[in-house]
Amino acid sequence: MPYEVYGPFESSVEAANIVDNLGLKGLKVENMTVFANEDRSKEMDKLTDVRVEDDGDHSEQKDMMYKLKQMLNNSPDTEEKKSMYEEMLELDLTKEQAQRYTEEVKAGKILVVANPEIRMGQDPAPEYKNLTDPVIEKHE
Repeated sequence: MPYEVYGPFESSVEAANIVDNLGLKGLKVENMTVFANEDRSKEMDKLTDVRVEDDGDHSEQKDMMYKLKQMLNNSPDTEEKKSMYEEMLELDLTKEQAQRYTEEVKAGKILVVANPEIRMGQDPAPEYKNLTDPVIEKHE
């Protein structure tokens, strides 16, 4: 199932409310992405725990979270930041959608993209105990 797009929103509060509502419906923050311009992305970082992609050029200065992520993943610092358009394409948006939403985000609107297939409580549990099995085995 493709990702679902919410927005674009005029205010960061509206977008944060959608993120909260999706969380209440069981969507994990790891499966949501917020797209905002550079100024609005800072607001969204403060209001949510969701990954925020912005249109800024971070080639000269990378934020602390990016550096920490690189260090924890033992990744070289040579990875180029993808454009917002490319990020949207990776989330299964069509080229037309990605182009239109990129323009709207650069104009100051906020977009929330989420994968509705993956929700809390749907994680596979390969090794589970059958509830009919005795919990404590008696040895006589």
